[in-house]
Amino acid sequence: MGLCPMVHPSRSSFLLSFGNAVFTRFQEKENLKDLEEAISCYLGSLTMLPLEHLDRANVLENSALALTARYERRRDTADLDLAVTYHIKALDLRPQGHPDRSSSILNLSDVLLTRYEGEGRSEDLDLAIRHSSEAVQLYAVGHPWRPSALTTLGNAYRSRFEKQGDYTDLELCIDTYGSVLGLHPPGHLDRPMSLMNLATALKTRFDGLGDRADLELSITHYKEALAVCSPKHSSRSSLHMNLANALLVHFDQAGEIAHLGLAIKHYEEARNLLPRESLDYPLLLSNHASALLTRFSRAGSQTDLNLAVEYCGIAVTMCPPENRHYRSLLMVFGNALRARFMQYGNFEDLQLAIENYEGALKMPPAAQLDHDTLHLNLANVYFTRFEHKGDANDLSGAIKYCGQVLASRSPNHPGRSLLLQTFATALRTRFDQQGDLEDLQLALTYHNEALRLRPPGHAARSTSLTELANSLLVRYSQQGNFADLELAIEHYGSALQLLSPDSPNRSWLLMSFANALFSRFQSEGDSTDLELAIEQYRAALESHPPNHPKLCVSHTNIANAYLTRFEQHKMSQDIELAVQHYESALALRPVGHPKHFLSLVSLANALVVRYLQQEDPVDLNRSTEHCQTALDICPQTHPDRPSIFYTQANILRLRFQKQGDITDLKNAIDYLHIAMEALPEGHPDLYIIYNYLALTHIARYTLSHDVDEQQQAFWYHERSANHATSGTWRRFQASLSWISEAKKQQHSSLLLAHKTSVTLLDRYLLSTPSMQSRHQALRSAPSSLASEAAAQAIKENRLDTAVELLEQGRGLLWAQLARLRTPLDRLRLLGEDGCKLAEGFERLSKLLESGNSFSSRVTDESYLPFEEKAKFYRHTSEQWNTTVNNIRKFENFQHFIEPTPFNELRSVADCGPVIIVNISQPCCAAIIVMSDGQLRLVNLPRVTIEDISAMSSDFTDALKKKRLIPILRKLWEMIVHPIVEELKDLVPIGSRIWWCPTSKLTSLPLHGAGPYRKGQLNLSSLYISSYTPTLSALIRSRRASANNSNAHTFVAIGQAQPNEGSPELELKSIDKELALARSLIPASMSYSELTGSASTSDAVLREMHEHGWVHLACHGKQDISQPFDSSFALRDKPLRLLDIIHADLAHPEFAFLSACHTAVGDKNTPDEVIHLAAGIQFSGFRSVIGTMFAVDDKTTHYMVSEFYNVLFGEGIDGTNAAKALNKAAKVVNKDEVPLDQRIVFIHIGA
Repeated sequence: MGLCPMVHPSRSSFLLSFGNAVFTRFQEKENLKDLEEAISCYLGSLTMLPLEHLDRANVLENSALALTARYERRRDTADLDLAVTYHIKALDLRPQGHPDRSSSILNLSDVLLTRYEGEGRSEDLDLAIRHSSEAVQLYAVGHPWRPSALTTLGNAYRSRFEKQGDYTDLELCIDTYGSVLGLHPPGHLDRPMSLMNLATALKTRFDGLGDRADLELSITHYKEALAVCSPKHSSRSSLHMNLANALLVHFDQAGEIAHLGLAIKHYEEARNLLPRESLDYPLLLSNHASALLTRFSRAGSQTDLNLAVEYCGIAVTMCPPENRHYRSLLMVFGNALRARFMQYGNFEDLQLAIENYEGALKMPPAAQLDHDTLHLNLANVYFTRFEHKGDANDLSGAIKYCGQVLASRSPNHPGRSLLLQTFATALRTRFDQQGDLEDLQLALTYHNEALRLRPPGHAARSTSLTELANSLLVRYSQQGNFADLELAIEHYGSALQLLSPDSPNRSWLLMSFANALFSRFQSEGDSTDLELAIEQYRAALESHPPNHPKLCVSHTNIANAYLTRFEQHKMSQDIELAVQHYESALALRPVGHPKHFLSLVSLANALVVRYLQQEDPVDLNRSTEHCQTALDICPQTHPDRPSIFYTQANILRLRFQKQGDITDLKNAIDYLHIAMEALPEGHPDLYIIYNYLALTHIARYTLSHDVDEQQQAFWYHERSANHATSGTWRRFQASLSWISEAKKQQHSSLLLAHKTSVTLLDRYLLSTPSMQSRHQALRSAPSSLASEAAAQAIKENRLDTAVELLEQGRGLLWAQLARLRTPLDRLRLLGEDGCKLAEGFERLSKLLESGNSFSSRVTDESYLPFEEKAKFYRHTSEQWNTTVNNIRKFENFQHFIEPTPFNELRSVADCGPVIIVNISQPCCAAIIVMSDGQLRLVNLPRVTIEDISAMSSDFTDALKKKRLIPILRKLWEMIVHPIVEELKDLVPIGSRIWWCPTSKLTSLPLHGAGPYRKGQLNLSSLYISSYTPTLSALIRSRRASANNSNAHTFVAIGQAQPNEGSPELELKSIDKELALARSLIPASMSYSELTGSASTSDAVLREMHEHGWVHLACHGKQDISQPFDSSFALRDKPLRLLDIIHADLAHPEFAFLSACHTAVGDKNTPDEVIHLAAGIQFSGFRSVIGTMFAVDDKTTHYMVSEFYNVLFGEGIDGTNAAKALNKAAKVVNKDEVPLDQRIVFIHIGA
């Protein structure tokens, strides 16, 4: 070259030839000076060649190959970029059909793939696949370069799989590598590389899909490759490392210690072969460290641990950050540091481990597959730090990786219970934030397993009980399964018993226990739970140290409880305490605190409640200021922001009513529309906005008298009451607001509002979990609901609608019991489909009713983001409606959970007219249902609801003074006589009639009414009276006859001496009464008797089950506070109304209840007719004699004697009981039995 002049025409050719020679020598001896000289020659030749010269493409190709070789040694991306440029130019000079195009396009594919692997450019990968596919097409089968083209294409498929995770690419890669291996039979020089490529792809597929056969075949191929590979082959170190990687994974799977030792041996062999300056050396060192860590975890060798940390540190230091393996090196270094922290407890190691993990997470992943090596150890350090700092990123990391830790440990690992608990708690925490129910279900599974691993006596059992209870409480709040709540309360109680009084966790456990009790109160309405919850909240507050992080939450929780108790009982002290605790919570979240605005809104709500009670304008102004401040500082995207808008809107409306500033009204409307637009369709809180919009439009109507404003208001009232996702009780409250405004405005929607309200109350009770909670809900509802609805229907001359509304809205508890006992049971009898629908209906109803756990108040914790709430409720509501519609497709279920239409109720009068006496504020009237189904209206203009209430009170006094006639005359004149006048032309004298009174009229003896004057007939001389709580109850009594007509067995039960805890005196005439009954029973009837110590609660229930006719003589007790606890006083314990309701009686026909107050109901819910006689009737007895007030033990036997004498004188037929009772009251000796004891007995049923 030195002899050739610079301008010689052949110099470029000489440069090319000399460059080729030294490049070949470089490839053989790896002398970098040769590579530099080759590149210099190629570039010199390139500058001298004209663009059209035939050798230019060769020079470009060779220059690119040399530059690529230098890039592989120095990682200078400029070399790689120039190599790509030269390959593209060379390809342009070799168009389609050129004999060397195939080699150019293959070389370009290789360099593009190399640049993708170094820099991650997606376009390079796409071009590499396209060009290598073309190269494969250009190299025909049998061409010596076809395997190279296939290898490049396989490499590209593998790279795209690692980037995108599409297993189609991995399958193409394995197929392609398999084809290459088929072209390299045993003995071929390239077979070791073909084996290694295919083995690597198979291991990758095992990592993703877990097929052990892939891993086994991978190891087999690696071993064969090593066996046939030359000792000096450049890839031998890679083969050792890859085989070691596969063996290490195999050890993790099978636990064979030999594989672990063999893996470490291969790592050592690879290190001996690979120069330290190699770019692959840091990865090899890191993999070696992983194997040492694994052996340390098994054998505990300190040397292994320390070497692992040392090797990882060296690897991270040697590797440049831009290297694609740098991320995995950081992961393994984190593992080693964490292991050393666990061993020595140096917190700096933990912090450094976290820094390495976080550094790795910030870098783009080298592959789409999960990095199990990181996942195995990352969870605990993240969750440990999460517990200390509450960093959401740590929680997310913990949840991702806990599963990997759990899967890799054996079921007998000593730390498994702690790991399960950590994983479950993290999952529940994420559920609290994101609302994925799968997280909650999995958390409960792990909590239960952890508890099983911590049997009684285990030091950490209290913690497991608490965490399991926490998760159960969360699931209850979502799904409404009452069993979850009960079990959570049980676990909290057990945990408290195990926990030391000095435990730092005690205050938090007390608060959790209180939350559960508070939830049960909200569901069941038992004030005992509310009181106990407040007690636990107080104890939690007292247990908190002054700076406890949960102190603010404790103040907020107890404030919520006090506010709830105030709403229940309106005690001023409770609202004052609520305000005080909300203020304390606010003080703990000063300006600048991220939750300052939440505490402001909570306090504002309480101030509004206090303003409505005390009308102090200071409270109203403070609440306005707090809400506005909350709006100013609340993040724009915070899910509670819409609720702050509608809260402020309501406050502004109230302030307008107080101060008359029209601006407040305008702002209220604007805020409500902002809130409405911010919430997704179907969100539960939309019902509140609709309700507030209705009230605000009414306020505007009062100013403008614009009819459009009024119509808009009632349109929103209707939307609020019918907003399906808001929960039935909320909608019921909205319907009451609609009724109130429709009354004030005399709006045409009033009847619709009434019908909606009655339907919603009915539906709410249907899904309420217990009788007590249903009764509590009824006490919270207006007692005149059904009566006022019927009055409106009567006013609109829709008598059939009035009857339907009274039937749907009265006796709801009995109707609900009947529905749940009969329709769903009957539905289950219709086969598998019926069973599934019944179970689905019950489950979905509970889910929808859990909506009342999503309080309208802004809370600190939100279980579901507001969009997820809306989706959850929309989906559940749709499922519920679908289930109900499917149930209605079955025969006889067309009106499932709908009010029974009048055309089905009209049969109630088949045996005589039924007289519904409706007492309400708007008007009082009677509707007579005739046997032909016709309805007759009798207006009662002289009667008011106040009159009936006064008569009810006067009657109690009259009983004490034995002066009943004035009350009975008043009943006659005001109510009974107008009805009798209507009946005279319709029903023969002496016929049977049935009374169905409403409101407080249920406590008055209509059957005893009369003029009580000489020459004038009382009602009992005109008609034979019976009573029925509802029309449906009477229909059910008559239908029962088919099954009970042959139940002619009689049992007489007497208990003169109640249990020791009873304050009642001994009944002296019980024996005489039973003797009379015994003497009058026909010989054809089987007779049994139960008295004295034998008449215990359980024994009486057994006798009632076995006999169709029952005579019960004992003390009866009405429980005013809990009517379902009304009872018969027996020897061992009271026989409660609930016990009778739940009894499954076989042949009930007739019952005579010779006890006090057996037909007296709850004065607060008179339309429910909750008394002992009604319970007996509901249990299946067709015909029941009960008492409206106290019976006199001295005279009862006279009435009993006459009654049975008349009854059995006409055969054995319980339906003659009303006639027998009527006649007995007439023929009994008036000197022996006073008037009150002649009318104390009433007949109920058929």
